[in-house]
Amino acid sequence: MIVLHPADGDDLSPPSPEDPASVSALASTLARQRGALADALADRISERSTPGTQRRAAARGLLSLGEGSRAYTLLLDHHSSCLASDLRVLRSAPVDDAQGMGVYTADVSHAVCSCLARAADDASFAFADEPSRCSAVLTWAHTHVAAWCNRLVCDGGPMGPEAIAHELAACARIVLGHAALLEEHGVRVTPLLARLLRARMTKAVEEELQKGIPTPELLTASDAYLLSGSSAALAALADVLVRVAPLRQQPVVALTSMRGQVTPLSKQQSTKSTSRFPGF
Repeated sequence: MIVLHPADGDDLSPPSPEDPASVSALASTLARQRGALADALADRISERSTPGTQRRAAARGLLSLGEGSRAYTLLLDHHSSCLASDLRVLRSAPVDDAQGMGVYTADVSHAVCSCLARAADDASFAFADEPSRCSAVLTWAHTHVAAWCNRLVCDGGPMGPEAIAHELAACARIVLGHAALLEEHGVRVTPLLARLLRARMTKAVEEELQKGIPTPELLTASDAYLLSGSSAALAALADVLVRVAPLRQQPVVALTSMRGQVTPLSKQQSTKSTSRFPGF
């Protein structure tokens, strides 16, 4: 709870209407108190230890003081800082085998999507009456999703050029699973992910088809994906590749559930998951 006390010399007693000096002094005092309250609310937003409900209330308070732009900037700066800090911890994760690829992909995906979900929840509460700011938060989220995807498909990433089709498909399932959870918070990113992963998945499919006689199931899923490029077609193709692609090594692919347990992704439904991100 934020409590402000009058500074020494501040007189908050009602001024006399016939005394312009008293009216001016009261106005000056109120302006100082208003500024102090705004600064206290801003500090509460920026502190990482502030509970989510208090952060949203502080942002709402800043908005009521006419400082919506400040509240918006502080909220996004806070979540960007938290995400950067979480990802720094994950940079040293091993990705030199199939198990490491699956675990790293799940950890990075969870860090990104849970952060974006919290930001979306904060924005929907604080700026419920300002659709333009909520839309701006979605644009901000898409920027981080693009960076997340690029992180996974870059050289040395778990979905990079060296990943074989089975590993790539397994990681794609993890990414799409987390994206589906994020969409429950109003941030629709699966079409963007499908577009960003298209080149890598197309190459993997071509390589897989050249290895031998493909199964009818793989041909059907490949044709559907190459023609539409949709997120649903990508999810279906990833499911097929995981089942039929030659295995170099059986990977451990997992998603973290809301209770902190690890659940095999094969038991998850990427587009119909009922899980929630922990910590909300």
